[in-house]
Amino acid sequence: MRHLDTGFSLRPVQAGTQLSLVIDDKPTRYHIKKPFLPFTKSAVVLAQPGTAPGDSADHAEDAASLVVVKIFDPRVLDDRIATKEKHHWTLAAEQRAAQDRAREDFQWDDSVLYEDEHDPSDAEGLVLRAAQWEQNFFALTMQCFDTERAAYERLRGLQGNAIPRLLGVGRWDVAPTTRAIQPPALIFEHIHGISLRDVDPGLLDPTLCASLVAAVDSFSTLGVCHADLNEGNILFSPPERPMRAVVIDFGCAMLKDGDVSEEEWNETVQFNADATWIRKILQMN
Repeated sequence: MRHLDTGFSLRPVQAGTQLSLVIDDKPTRYHIKKPFLPFTKSAVVLAQPGTAPGDSADHAEDAASLVVVKIFDPRVLDDRIATKEKHHWTLAAEQRAAQDRAREDFQWDDSVLYEDEHDPSDAEGLVLRAAQWEQNFFALTMQCFDTERAAYERLRGLQGNAIPRLLGVGRWDVAPTTRAIQPPALIFEHIHGISLRDVDPGLLDPTLCASLVAAVDSFSTLGVCHADLNEGNILFSPPERPMRAVVIDFGCAMLKDGDVSEEEWNETVQFNADATWIRKILQMN
């Protein structure tokens, strides 16, 4: 699939390259098997622990060790190109945004993005506006990371069954000369499966579909609304004879905070309609 031009080069995450993460303060290397394109809210790759492909002589063991790494890098955010005026990533803007966040009095308010544009001759004003947009993309990306991580924690009892297992939390160990931040990352169990979009409907057992519906129905009782259910983020595994149904991608989820009343949460649940959508898209297949 086509890569979205947001200012992010695919070179660091191409198949065959090495990915360096820091997990629990320990450097960890992965060998990238392939990127899952297009990137929209995060850079997602299929990877194998180790520094070279096929470190094990056992191919089945190699396949079992595969993981999915989601790197929450503001550079890949598709919001950059969602408006008429594109906002491609630059190191200068990222550095300025990071410097601003380091101030003790820093508070981010995205309303500044709707103020009048600076005059083209106002060099400092243009630098400031670029940094403000970068601040916005940083905030959006960190929100996706925090949301997905929190959703998996709340749905811990479903990990390894209706959702993938969350295997680790870390950060991308990028050189400080090339970035002003080290993007956070989540490491997930790899699901060898096929999406609902591509699966043969004849392979789907009604009992399996019923278990998927029941799992999605339970999300809201655990304080989570997926809010982005579609045929692409429901997987069936293994592809040739599905025995497991899995929901992925919780970066756009809605979470029930402590100060949200039951009435307010029920309104959120009804509005996002996970229960309705899962039944609708299963019925379509």
